Amino acid sequence: RDIIEANDAFVPSMMGVTPPAGIYAHIAGVDMVKADGEFFVLEDNVRTPSGVSYMIGNREAEMRLFPNLFRQHRVRPVDHYTDFLRDSLRSVAPQKDHEPKVVVMTPGRFNSAYFEHAFLARQLGCDLAEADDLTVRGGHVYLKTLEGLQPVDVILRRTDTAWCDPLELRANSTLGVPGLMAAARQGKVSIVNTLGSGVVESPGLMPFLPGLSQRLLGQELKMPSVATWWCGQAAEREQVLAQLDRMVVKPAFPADRGEP
Repeated sequence: RDIIEANDAFVPSMMGVTPPAGIYAHIAGVDMVKADGEFFVLEDNVRTPSGVSYMIGNREAEMRLFPNLFRQHRVRPVDHYTDFLRDSLRSVAPQKDHEPKVVVMTPGRFNSAYFEHAFLARQLGCDLAEADDLTVRGGHVYLKTLEGLQPVDVILRRTDTAWCDPLELRANSTLGVPGLMAAARQGKVSIVNTLGSGVVESPGLMPFLPGLSQRLLGQELKMPSVATWWCGQAAEREQVLAQLDRMVVKPAFPADRGEP
């Protein structure tokens, strides 16, 4: 319990809320390492996973530079990623009786990943919206346009949860939309990834994933994590301290990011 409630990414007001289609983490970025012929997971990134635009951009550049290499080795394409993403976003729209309106919500051009926000919006064929471009009326989210307000069904969120709604989260945030949390709780808009999903990024949860997978899904993990101990447990802490010179120590919570 401590490892959940002490995490700044934990959002109590989202407890008991089932998002549209029952999906909490629509997009995941998994850091992997290969050791002794096996792949292991180093980290799970499910708040606002970044990097896919650089992968697609790098591939385009490589194909121009080394076309023969790609033909000889039949390298699998990656440019269909945005087609999969577009279909995935539309599939979680709360209302199915019309073409879903999707927007990419960005904190703005000063964000280090703004290139990706603009890239994804362009590739998806949807609007790139900052907080001032969105408003909540009657529990519904709208995009402000020259033609008037347009209802929004799905938000691909690139703004961290804590900054998304100044009414319920950080009151000093100018990057959020007042009322967004209430709209999400009522199921009026689908937010990708769900607000508060970053709580499962904690490396301290990794030792518990095999048991959670069995308990919640009734199956084994498809890929094991690297051996991990959470030092919030006395026995595990003693084991780590006894061989500290052979260990990598990381903060337990994403908000405390620092060098291992």
